[in-house]
Amino acid sequence: MSNSDAWFPDHVANWYDACEESDFLVESSDWAQATPPTVHNWTIEFAKDPNAFAYKLSEKIARLPESEERIKYCYFALRAASDVLAYVRFRLASSLSCNPAWREIWNQWLNTGRLNRNTQGLLVPSVDRRYYCQGSSRDLRIHQVASHFPGFQRWKGDQGIKVEIKVLPLLQADLRTRLDEGECLRCALVPLPNAMTDLRYESIGDVGSLSAFSVSLAHPSRTCHEAVKLLREAIARGADIVVFPELCMTTEGQSRLQEALRKLTTRRPFLVLGGTALTPEGRNEAVVLDGRGNVLFRQHKLFPYVMSASETERYGIEGDLYLTARRERITTTPRVLRILDTPLGRIGVLICEDLSVSRVFGPIAESLALDLLLVPVMDGAQRDERWTADRALYYARECSTAVVVATTRALVRRHIASERKRRGGEPFRAADEIGLYVPGGHACKVSPVLCGARSGFSIFEIKPPE
Repeated sequence: MSNSDAWFPDHVANWYDACEESDFLVESSDWAQATPPTVHNWTIEFAKDPNAFAYKLSEKIARLPESEERIKYCYFALRAASDVLAYVRFRLASSLSCNPAWREIWNQWLNTGRLNRNTQGLLVPSVDRRYYCQGSSRDLRIHQVASHFPGFQRWKGDQGIKVEIKVLPLLQADLRTRLDEGECLRCALVPLPNAMTDLRYESIGDVGSLSAFSVSLAHPSRTCHEAVKLLREAIARGADIVVFPELCMTTEGQSRLQEALRKLTTRRPFLVLGGTALTPEGRNEAVVLDGRGNVLFRQHKLFPYVMSASETERYGIEGDLYLTARRERITTTPRVLRILDTPLGRIGVLICEDLSVSRVFGPIAESLALDLLLVPVMDGAQRDERWTADRALYYARECSTAVVVATTRALVRRHIASERKRRGGEPFRAADEIGLYVPGGHACKVSPVLCGARSGFSIFEIKPPE
């Protein structure tokens, strides 16, 4: 028995795939009602020596004929494997210190974001879904393999996108205490820039059959200085998460946000999405920082946006771009989606157009039990009839994933002005619709995030389900 053959998570991944590829669904609901003593005994054996016992069990399963009996063995092996992760309290590293095999598995997960080594895709331990609403569509799918094994999630990686997970195993003690005492996460949206004169739209040749465009800051130093100022103010107001919108930053501006966080003496924030910026390689890239300014991960946009001719009129984009459909010119490789695994749940970032590509990202969000999506966009007023609300509801209802959308005030105000002109005038608006919050769950509703006309940001609460 070689080390590569005796790796508990790889056996689990193989059993899972065998069940998923079989006629398992016909009998699964009946099997779910029974927990034979064998499952408990196997759980204890896995706790003692997960690698050796998984190898022994796989050898036994391999000797069985291709039949329902083999799949049933795989099913109950998965039940035991799922139970043992809770039994050994896998996410608490201190509880594994006396068992070298489990400690090695924990280190594999911490360093790579996955339990498995030699099998396709990802096998990951479940996380406490603090912001997951019961009664979502995920709960109703008894005939899906994933619903039977709450100890882990499996993603086979068949959407043309590679998924990488960064593990943040611990929370700051004060944040954990506050949340355990019933406090909610406080999220701030900072809708920079404020005016269309702060943005520069440029025509830059062709991409395929369409003309291309790019967006940059007209006054980057001024906008980035304002971003640092508002970041500090939002943190002083108690923000745990701060989200800046799409293309409101330069890479230098993102570095200045890092420097500002490094100088803080407060225990907030938990997380900062420092907007997106165009990199020298041409990527539209977001940076996600912890409260001390360390880069947790970077995520670039994977699907470029095509701006219609009518949108150039709606947002008053003049010059060469006016009334001409244009495709955003960005680099979209490598095609990688990065996810942060924390004790609060799994957090991902989709940038603007990526939110609309639910055929690709929806299965990932559901399979990996993504808890929160942060979505920086460059879009108009965020209302429940807009495309962002429609797609956010999809993720909330179908994947049990909460969604936060943040846009720039410049396009919100131009959007409102365009509508006012088209309708022949409308009442004065005291607040700008700079974002959306949609909690995960089947009965969820869209909540627009409003920002006062004279305020630089808005704070709202991300609440656990009642």
